[in-house]
Amino acid sequence: SDESNQTLYLHLYHPDNAEYTLWRSLDGGTNWSRADIGLNTANGNYVYDLGAVSLNANHDLLFAATRLGVFASLDQGQVWHHLSTKAFSTLLVLPDVVTTQTFLGVELNTGQLYRTTDLGITWIPQLDNHFIRDSTISAHYEVDNTIVVRSRDRLWASTDRGASWQQKSGPLSTANYSEIYQIVLSPNYENDGTLFAAARLSGGTTDNNHLLRSNNFGQTWSIHELSGTGYLQVAVSPNFSNDGVVWVTRNEQLYRSTDGGIH
Repeated sequence: SDESNQTLYLHLYHPDNAEYTLWRSLDGGTNWSRADIGLNTANGNYVYDLGAVSLNANHDLLFAATRLGVFASLDQGQVWHHLSTKAFSTLLVLPDVVTTQTFLGVELNTGQLYRTTDLGITWIPQLDNHFIRDSTISAHYEVDNTIVVRSRDRLWASTDRGASWQQKSGPLSTANYSEIYQIVLSPNYENDGTLFAAARLSGGTTDNNHLLRSNNFGQTWSIHELSGTGYLQVAVSPNFSNDGVVWVTRNEQLYRSTDGGIH
Protein backbone atom coordinates (compact mmCIF):
# COMPACT_ATOMS: atom_id res chain seq x y z
CA SER A 1 0.00 0.00 0.00
CA ASP A 2 0.97 3.67 -0.41
CA GLU A 3 1.22 5.54 2.92
CA SER A 4 0.52 8.84 1.14
CA ASN A 5 -2.95 7.60 0.21
CA GLN A 6 -5.40 9.47 2.47
CA THR A 7 -8.55 7.95 0.99
CA LEU A 8 -11.35 6.97 3.40
CA TYR A 9 -14.70 5.28 2.76
CA LEU A 10 -17.84 5.55 4.88
CA HIS A 11 -21.06 3.54 4.63
CA LEU A 12 -24.17 5.22 6.05
CA TYR A 13 -27.78 4.27 6.65
CA HIS A 14 -30.45 6.99 6.50
CA PRO A 15 -33.47 5.88 8.56
CA ASP A 16 -35.70 8.72 7.31
CA ASN A 17 -35.82 7.25 3.79
CA ALA A 18 -34.33 3.78 4.44
CA GLU A 19 -31.48 4.52 2.02
CA TYR A 20 -27.91 3.22 2.23
CA THR A 21 -25.13 5.42 0.87
CA LEU A 22 -21.39 5.09 0.37
CA TRP A 23 -19.09 8.10 0.68
CA ARG A 24 -15.45 8.78 -0.22
CA SER A 25 -12.87 11.25 1.11
CA LEU A 26 -9.59 11.81 -0.72
CA ASP A 27 -8.06 14.09 1.92
CA GLY A 28 -8.24 12.13 5.16
CA GLY A 29 -11.85 13.03 5.97
CA THR A 30 -11.98 16.79 5.38
CA ASN A 31 -14.21 16.59 2.30
CA TRP A 32 -16.63 13.86 1.24
CA SER A 33 -18.41 12.87 -1.97
CA ARG A 34 -20.74 10.03 -2.98
CA ALA A 35 -19.02 6.81 -4.07
CA ASP A 36 -21.96 4.56 -4.91
CA ILE A 37 -22.90 5.42 -8.50
CA GLY A 38 -23.96 2.14 -10.08
CA LEU A 39 -24.56 0.29 -6.82
CA ASN A 40 -28.32 1.03 -6.80
CA THR A 41 -28.25 2.03 -3.14
CA ALA A 42 -31.21 4.33 -3.75
CA ASN A 43 -33.25 1.24 -4.66
CA GLY A 44 -32.44 -0.60 -1.46
CA ASN A 45 -29.17 -2.31 -2.37
CA TYR A 46 -27.08 -2.68 0.76
CA VAL A 47 -23.27 -2.76 1.00
CA TYR A 48 -22.35 -5.49 3.48
CA ASP A 49 -18.58 -5.19 3.15
CA LEU A 50 -15.98 -3.16 1.29
CA GLY A 51 -12.48 -4.30 0.35
CA ALA A 52 -9.81 -1.93 -0.95
CA VAL A 53 -6.34 -2.36 -2.41
CA SER A 54 -4.29 0.83 -2.50
CA LEU A 55 -2.39 0.97 -5.79
CA ASN A 56 -0.84 4.41 -5.39
CA ALA A 57 -1.52 7.78 -3.77
CA ASN A 58 -4.55 8.48 -5.96
CA HIS A 59 -5.82 5.09 -7.01
CA ASP A 60 -7.71 2.37 -5.11
CA LEU A 61 -9.18 -0.83 -6.47
CA LEU A 62 -12.46 -1.43 -4.63
CA PHE A 63 -14.66 -4.48 -4.19
CA ALA A 64 -18.12 -4.27 -2.63
CA ALA A 65 -20.19 -7.15 -1.28
CA THR A 66 -23.83 -6.13 -1.68
CA ARG A 67 -27.32 -7.59 -1.60
CA LEU A 68 -27.20 -7.74 -5.42
CA GLY A 69 -23.78 -9.38 -5.62
CA VAL A 70 -20.14 -8.33 -5.96
CA PHE A 71 -19.17 -5.04 -7.58
CA ALA A 72 -15.74 -3.57 -8.40
CA SER A 73 -14.54 -0.04 -9.03
CA LEU A 74 -11.31 1.03 -10.72
CA ASP A 75 -11.73 4.74 -9.94
CA GLN A 76 -12.27 4.86 -6.16
CA GLY A 77 -16.03 4.35 -6.35
CA GLN A 78 -16.96 6.80 -9.08
CA VAL A 79 -18.20 3.99 -11.34
CA TRP A 80 -18.98 0.40 -10.31
CA HIS A 81 -18.97 -2.77 -12.41
CA HIS A 82 -21.10 -5.81 -11.52
CA LEU A 83 -18.83 -8.87 -11.25
CA SER A 84 -21.11 -11.52 -9.76
CA THR A 85 -24.66 -12.05 -8.53
CA LYS A 86 -23.47 -14.13 -5.55
CA ALA A 87 -24.27 -12.32 -2.31
CA PHE A 88 -21.56 -12.24 0.35
CA SER A 89 -21.62 -10.81 3.87
CA THR A 90 -17.82 -10.54 3.98
CA LEU A 91 -15.06 -10.16 1.41
CA LEU A 92 -11.43 -11.10 1.97
CA VAL A 93 -9.60 -9.09 -0.69
CA LEU A 94 -6.00 -10.26 -0.93
CA PRO A 95 -3.20 -7.70 -1.35
CA ASP A 96 -2.05 -9.36 -4.58
CA VAL A 97 -5.52 -9.53 -6.16
CA VAL A 98 -4.39 -7.42 -9.13
CA THR A 99 -1.88 -10.03 -10.29
CA THR A 100 -3.57 -13.23 -9.03
CA GLN A 101 -7.24 -12.23 -9.55
CA THR A 102 -7.86 -14.13 -6.29
CA PHE A 103 -10.06 -13.17 -3.37
CA LEU A 104 -12.52 -14.87 -1.04
CA GLY A 105 -16.04 -14.26 0.19
CA VAL A 106 -18.33 -15.57 2.92
CA GLU A 107 -21.78 -16.25 1.51
CA LEU A 108 -24.69 -14.36 3.01
CA ASN A 109 -26.88 -16.45 5.36
CA THR A 110 -25.01 -19.77 4.85
CA GLY A 111 -21.53 -18.69 6.02
CA GLN A 112 -19.98 -20.82 3.26
CA LEU A 113 -16.48 -19.70 2.27
CA TYR A 114 -15.86 -19.30 -1.47
CA ARG A 115 -12.70 -18.54 -3.47
CA THR A 116 -12.35 -17.03 -6.93
CA THR A 117 -9.24 -16.93 -9.09
CA ASP A 118 -10.83 -15.04 -11.98
CA LEU A 119 -12.18 -11.90 -10.29
CA GLY A 120 -15.57 -13.36 -9.48
CA ILE A 121 -16.53 -15.13 -12.70
CA THR A 122 -16.43 -18.52 -11.00
CA TRP A 123 -16.47 -19.43 -7.30
CA ILE A 124 -15.11 -22.58 -5.62
CA PRO A 125 -16.45 -23.57 -2.16
CA GLN A 126 -13.93 -23.98 0.65
CA LEU A 127 -14.29 -25.66 4.07
CA ASP A 128 -17.72 -27.14 3.36
CA ASN A 129 -20.30 -27.26 6.16
CA HIS A 130 -18.52 -24.70 8.31
CA PHE A 131 -20.10 -21.30 8.97
CA ILE A 132 -17.21 -18.83 8.65
CA ARG A 133 -17.49 -15.85 10.96
CA ASP A 134 -14.22 -13.94 10.73
CA SER A 135 -10.93 -13.76 8.85
CA THR A 136 -7.58 -12.01 9.01
CA ILE A 137 -4.59 -11.57 6.71
CA SER A 138 -0.98 -11.74 7.85
CA ALA A 139 0.73 -8.35 8.13
CA HIS A 140 3.47 -9.79 5.90
CA TYR A 141 1.18 -11.51 3.43
CA GLU A 142 3.50 -10.65 0.55
CA VAL A 143 6.06 -13.00 2.15
CA ASP A 144 3.98 -15.78 3.76
CA ASN A 145 0.66 -15.64 1.82
CA THR A 146 -1.09 -16.47 5.11
CA ILE A 147 -4.85 -16.18 5.69
CA VAL A 148 -6.61 -17.29 8.89
CA VAL A 149 -10.37 -17.84 9.14
CA ARG A 150 -12.58 -18.97 11.99
CA SER A 151 -15.94 -20.60 12.42
CA ARG A 152 -17.70 -20.65 15.77
CA ASP A 153 -15.33 -23.19 17.30
CA ARG A 154 -12.67 -23.95 14.68
CA LEU A 155 -9.66 -22.15 13.26
CA TRP A 156 -8.00 -22.73 9.86
CA ALA A 157 -4.93 -21.28 8.15
CA SER A 158 -3.90 -21.17 4.50
CA THR A 159 -0.48 -20.31 3.12
CA ASP A 160 -1.41 -20.57 -0.56
CA ARG A 161 -4.04 -17.85 -1.02
CA GLY A 162 -6.85 -20.08 0.20
CA ALA A 163 -6.26 -23.01 -2.19
CA SER A 164 -5.81 -25.39 0.75
CA TRP A 165 -6.47 -25.17 4.50
CA GLN A 166 -5.01 -26.65 7.67
CA GLN A 167 -7.13 -26.90 10.82
CA LYS A 168 -5.22 -25.80 13.90
CA SER A 169 -4.80 -28.39 16.67
CA GLY A 170 -4.75 -27.96 20.43
CA PRO A 171 -7.68 -26.67 22.50
CA LEU A 172 -9.23 -24.91 19.50
CA SER A 173 -10.05 -28.25 17.87
CA THR A 174 -11.68 -29.82 20.93
CA ALA A 175 -15.12 -29.39 22.44
CA ASN A 176 -13.73 -27.25 25.28
CA TYR A 177 -14.55 -24.02 23.47
CA SER A 178 -17.96 -23.28 22.02
CA GLU A 179 -17.02 -19.96 20.46
CA ILE A 180 -13.92 -18.29 19.07
CA TYR A 181 -14.70 -14.62 18.62
CA GLN A 182 -11.36 -12.99 17.82
CA ILE A 183 -8.09 -13.98 16.17
CA VAL A 184 -4.98 -11.77 16.10
CA LEU A 185 -1.71 -12.53 14.30
CA SER A 186 1.71 -11.26 15.32
CA PRO A 187 3.03 -8.65 12.85
CA ASN A 188 6.00 -11.02 12.47
CA TYR A 189 3.83 -14.12 12.13
CA GLU A 190 5.81 -15.68 9.27
CA ASN A 191 8.89 -15.84 11.53
CA ASP A 192 7.60 -16.21 15.11
CA GLY A 193 4.41 -18.22 14.40
CA THR A 194 2.58 -16.33 17.15
CA LEU A 195 -1.16 -15.82 17.17
CA PHE A 196 -3.82 -15.18 19.79
CA ALA A 197 -7.45 -16.27 20.05
CA ALA A 198 -10.19 -15.16 22.43
CA ALA A 199 -12.58 -18.01 23.17
CA ARG A 200 -15.56 -18.85 25.36
CA LEU A 201 -15.83 -22.14 27.24
CA SER A 202 -18.54 -24.62 26.25
CA GLY A 203 -21.65 -24.08 28.33
CA GLY A 204 -20.11 -21.00 29.88
CA THR A 205 -21.42 -17.49 30.22
CA THR A 206 -19.73 -14.39 28.84
CA ASP A 207 -17.57 -14.49 32.01
CA ASN A 208 -15.99 -17.84 31.09
CA ASN A 209 -13.51 -16.61 28.50
CA HIS A 210 -9.87 -17.48 27.93
CA LEU A 211 -7.01 -15.92 26.02
CA LEU A 212 -5.25 -18.57 23.95
CA ARG A 213 -1.69 -18.13 22.68
CA SER A 214 0.32 -20.17 20.18
CA ASN A 215 3.92 -19.62 19.14
CA ASN A 216 4.10 -22.50 16.64
CA PHE A 217 1.57 -21.46 14.01
CA GLY A 218 -1.38 -22.85 15.98
CA GLN A 219 -0.12 -26.40 16.48
CA THR A 220 -0.26 -26.11 20.28
CA TRP A 221 -1.80 -23.49 22.56
CA SER A 222 -1.26 -22.09 26.05
CA ILE A 223 -4.30 -20.95 28.04
CA HIS A 224 -4.50 -17.72 30.02
CA GLU A 225 -7.35 -17.04 32.43
CA LEU A 226 -7.84 -13.33 33.08
CA SER A 227 -10.02 -12.16 35.96
CA GLY A 228 -13.08 -10.07 35.30
CA THR A 229 -16.34 -10.34 33.39
CA GLY A 230 -17.35 -10.04 29.77
CA TYR A 231 -15.67 -10.76 26.45
CA LEU A 232 -11.97 -10.19 25.74
CA GLN A 233 -10.53 -7.90 23.08
CA VAL A 234 -6.92 -8.41 22.03
CA ALA A 235 -4.44 -6.07 20.34
CA VAL A 236 -0.77 -6.59 19.49
CA SER A 237 1.88 -3.89 19.27
CA PRO A 238 3.05 -3.02 15.72
CA ASN A 239 6.58 -3.40 17.14
CA PHE A 240 5.72 -6.76 18.75
CA SER A 241 8.94 -8.49 17.64
CA ASN A 242 10.97 -5.97 19.68
CA ASP A 243 8.74 -4.93 22.58
CA GLY A 244 6.56 -8.05 23.01
CA VAL A 245 3.57 -5.93 24.00
CA VAL A 246 0.06 -7.39 24.00
CA TRP A 247 -3.02 -5.57 25.30
CA VAL A 248 -6.22 -7.26 26.44
CA THR A 249 -9.33 -5.41 27.53
CA ARG A 250 -12.25 -6.90 29.43
CA ASN A 251 -15.03 -4.40 30.03
CA GLU A 252 -13.29 -1.62 31.98
CA GLN A 253 -10.17 -3.66 32.80
CA LEU A 254 -6.94 -3.38 30.79
CA TYR A 255 -4.17 -5.99 30.83
CA ARG A 256 -0.70 -5.51 29.37
CA SER A 257 2.00 -8.08 28.66
CA THR A 258 5.57 -7.19 27.74
CA ASP A 259 6.85 -10.72 27.12
CA GLY A 260 4.83 -11.66 24.07
CA GLY A 261 1.73 -12.68 26.00
CA ILE A 262 3.41 -15.27 28.24
CA HIS A 263 2.57 -13.36 31.43
